[in-house]
Parts: sequence; structure tokens; C-alpha cells
Amino acid sequence: MFEQTYPNLKYIFCDDGTPDRSMEVLERVMKDYPERAAHVTILHNGENKGLATVRNTLVAACQTDWLVHEDSDDWMEPDLVESLVGKQL
Repeated sequence: MFEQTYPNLKYIFCDDGTPDRSMEVLERVMKDYPERAAHVTILHNGENKGLATVRNTLVAACQTDWLVHEDSDDWMEPDLVESLVGKQL
């Protein structure tokens, strides 16, 4: 996700009360991409509210015209966002 070739991205993550260490993993990965750190927002739910609620939370936090969801088991080519933006111009 942080390897996207399009530079003007905002990343919003939501910790849905996960009992695993995924937020620690995210923090470690962010250290490998310091140029993206200023573009990252992490939201926290106190308890697991489920995928639909998380999606609604993320949409509400999004302040742009375009939104792409990526789950932990998804794969995006590094130029996906740049390609999609190019189609809109």
C-alpha cells in the first residue's frame, strides 16, 4: 500500500478492537516509509464493531472525492492508484 506510485495519497486505518498485533505491525511498516507517515491516520474502535461499521467509519473520515478500500488480504499493483487517477483526467 505504501509503495503506490501516486504521491498524493491519504491512508486511513481502523483498528477494530483487534486482539492481534496488527497495529504494531503497521507501526513497524510505517518506519520503512517515513515519507508516507504524515499522510497516515489511524482510527481506533474500543471494541470489534464489524466490517460494515469499520467501512462506514472510514468513509466518514475520508475527506476526498475518491476512496479505495484495501483489506489485509488484498493485493494492489503499485501503480493502481496512479492508473485510476490517469483514467479520470
